[in-house]
Amino acid sequence: MKVISKKVGKRMECIEVERIGMEGGLATLWNPQVIHLIFAKASKSAISIEIHIIGSLDTNICTNVYSPQKLGGKMTMLRSLSNLQQRYPLAKTIYGGDFNMITSRTEKKGGIRMLNRDVEAFNNFIKTVKLVDIIPRSGAYTWNNKRGSERQNTSRLDIFLVT
Repeated sequence: MKVISKKVGKRMECIEVERIGMEGGLATLWNPQVIHLIFAKASKSAISIEIHIIGSLDTNICTNVYSPQKLGGKMTMLRSLSNLQQRYPLAKTIYGGDFNMITSRTEKKGGIRMLNRDVEAFNNFIKTVKLVDIIPRSGAYTWNNKRGSERQNTSRLDIFLVT
């Protein structure tokens, strides 16, 4: 990450969580000349930082997400994000990354089209925390299984949510 952060900008700072096998791996970079880091917390499924943009008094929370694959891990992560939001109710917040969950059938094409329990929990999290889902203008699907024709599955797993 030091090499990448230097390519992005000479004075970038970084927090990273290394991947475990084929899963995970997160990094959050920021420019300390623009952003003052107040607090950071990292786990295998998220990096959350409390920041102030220099010259502003607003509290901002940025969370970089890589959700676990298994349902129990997803539920634990959503509870953790809800707790974070309760701790900073007035903060301007953005959650972004690979949530490994969809909010409706329209966000999946191919494969089994039934909705799992995580969909209800994810939608409940979005509603309870009062987040806005930023829908991409192009490219509705952000993941595919790279198989051809009828065996190809695509989903919108990379999501950005803001207060």
